[in-house]
Amino acid sequence: EGLQAFRLIRPPLVVMDIRLPDCSGVELIRQLLMLNPHARVLVCSNLTGRDHIYRALEAGASAYLAKTCHPAELHQAVDAARQG
Repeated sequence: EGLQAFRLIRPPLVVMDIRLPDCSGVELIRQLLMLNPHARVLVCSNLTGRDHIYRALEAGASAYLAKTCHPAELHQAVDAARQG
């Protein structure tokens, strides 16, 4: 559903979890960026192991935040991603 919405709306920024019920979050990052290479993807997840972070960033995520981050950190990451 998220991929279909992305195709229709083409948002410049996506905030997503890496753990998804129907697909790999890493693969979804790749698909989103294939559709729009200029989009920014911020991952916000409870999965904070190095492997998860590395794979998401390698796939093209702009940032990876823990869900326990302070709201100000999320706000900063969104602003930074929007500015490129």
